[in-house]
Formats: sequence, structure tokens, C-alpha cells
Amino acid sequence: MSLIKFLVSKVFWLQVLIAILLTIGIIYGTMIYLESYTRHGVTVEVPDLSGYHHTEATPLLKEKDLHSIISDSVYVAEEPPGTIVDQNPKALSEVKPGRKIYLTINTQNPPQVVLPALNDLTLRQAQSRIITYGLKIDTLIYRPSECTNCIVGVQLRNKELKPGDKVDKGTAISLVVGSGESDQVIPVPALYGQSLEQAKQFLNSKGLNIGIVQYDEDVDSEEDTMNSVIYNQFPAYDTNRNEMINLGRSMDLFLTTDSTKVPEFELIEQDSITTQTDS
Repeated sequence: MSLIKFLVSKVFWLQVLIAILLTIGIIYGTMIYLESYTRHGVTVEVPDLSGYHHTEATPLLKEKDLHSIISDSVYVAEEPPGTIVDQNPKALSEVKPGRKIYLTINTQNPPQVVLPALNDLTLRQAQSRIITYGLKIDTLIYRPSECTNCIVGVQLRNKELKPGDKVDKGTAISLVVGSGESDQVIPVPALYGQSLEQAKQFLNSKGLNIGIVQYDEDVDSEEDTMNSVIYNQFPAYDTNRNEMINLGRSMDLFLTTDSTKVPEFELIEQDSITTQTDS
């Protein structure tokens, strides 16, 4: 009976009323706090940061109570280093104040790519391959060759490049393109005793090209390769200068580190690399 009397008493209902009021007050206070904390209904527009340097983005975002974070970097050849190329959230999006804006910027240093093998490809094939590797064509250099409109060499700032060399992505390279054999002929030059690099420069200056390059069995290291010299060539040198070669033709070269294999000739001045270099 005492419990029933308590449940119908004024004290009980007063306590229930106080509990209800406290609950409503807590719920209302929580809603007010959350609305204030989350700034319910308050948004700002994200500015378009594309083209700005990432250091310029900070004050622009600060004006709108936003914050920048560099989250990624890519390489875009057409954009200066440090330039913003993407952002998240996107430009003109509506976000709450205090939001972090994640930026993708153009890297300071372009990635490097390995130069593919281009020799003997047609010009069109080489152009397609160059594009897939992220490279560009600077100039086309035409040179007499046994092939017409095929690639016989690659250069960068007048320096010859080889397959496997690393170059910056986006670099513009020069292609040396064969223009076919010329009707003009010259005596076969003597390349004996010269390095491969010396022979390349000399042959190019004469309108000739390098064909097969074969090393002797004594060449078995990179150092040997660097120190090797030509001991045989095809076409062979004729001391009477009766052996002629068309401009654009290639010469096959055979190299060794054994100097005793290098033949000795009394070379005519205009046929000798050494004589021309010394003069």
C-alpha cells in the first residue's frame, strides 16, 4: 500500500516532472552545442586553385577558413614546378568552414624514362613509340643512309643517345633519319686503331654510318669495351684508294684490346682519323 501511495503522491509526480524537464533540457542543450560545433547550415565555396603555386593557396584558403594539405604530386610538362594541378574537394564545392583541401601539385623534378630502341624503325613508328614514353621530338636530322626514312640515331643537345639511357620525361630529342644512299662516292676510310666513338664521329662527318659492331673474345668487361680499338673493318681500306663507298652506307667494325692485331698502313692523309684530328 505504501508504494501505491508514493506513486500517486505529489512528491513522485514532482520528481517525474523534474526528470522530464531535465531530459528535455539536456537534449536541447546538446542540439544547440552540436549546431554550434558543426556550424549547421554554414558553408563556404571552395576556390578554384588550379594554376596557382601551392604557396599561394594557403592565404587564399585562409580567407575562407579553409586549410591546404599537399597529398600527392604528379609530373605535367606544361606546368611550372609546384603548380596545383588538382584539388579535393573540387572548385566551387560547398563545404563547412575549417575543412581541409587536399592538393595535387606538379613535382619539382620530372621522372626519368629509359630511352627505347629506335634505330631501324620507320619515322612514323619511332614517333609513336616516343609519345608512349612521354618524350617529344625536337628536330629531324636527315643523313645519307642505306635506308630511307628510317631512324639511324638519336641525339640530345648534339650528344648521341643509346637505348637504355635515362632522360627526363618530357624531354625533346632529335632523331637522325636516313635519307637513302647518295650517288656520291668517296674512298673507304681507314679506321684501324681508333676507338668506336672516334670512328662514329669521323664516319658521321663523312656522311657514313656505323653498321655491325663486333668485339673480339678478349673484350669481356666494360673497361675492355672502353679501351678497345678497331682492328678490322668492312669494307676494308685500300691503300690504292680504289675501294669506294656511297655516302649513306654503313661500315662494319671489329674491335679488340690486343694492339698486335691492328694492321699497320701508310695512310693517306685524308683517309686517317688521327691525321685529321692532329691537323
